[in-house]
Amino acid sequence: MIKVKPGVKFHHVSFIQPEVLRIIWIAQLTAPPEYEITITSGCDGKHVVNSSHYKGKAFDFRIRDFPEKYSVQTWVDRMQRKLGDCYFVLRESNHIHVQYNG
Repeated sequence: MIKVKPGVKFHHVSFIQPEVLRIIWIAQLTAPPEYEITITSGCDGKHVVNSSHYKGKAFDFRIRDFPEKYSVQTWVDRMQRKLGDCYFVLRESNHIHVQYNG
């Protein structure tokens, strides 16, 4: 199950590029089995200038409700391995940022 935080907006590019949609699929595939991922940002929010978010090529995932018995960093590492070099996965203070660089 994938949840979306109320108010999150998505760029149309996010849904026409399979490489971008792959981010969500891999996030769910690599998360702990009982964890429901939550998308907290698409093309909305405040990000650095020229952020991939504004181009529809990045998503943020909530980690504040991540199960304590699992490691967030392990999830980050799994996503990066499965996604490969065309993607960038970064753990930030309160979320995981994932972007497609292709």
